[in-house]
Amino acid sequence: MRTSHEEEEEAEEEEEEEEEEDS
Repeated sequence: MRTSHEEEEEAEEEEEEEEEEDS
C-alpha cells in the first residue's frame, strides 16, 4: 500500500511532463 507522500511525488512528476508537452 502506497503512502499519500509517494502519491504526491508522482502527481508532481506528471504535472511537469504535461507542462513540457504544452511548451
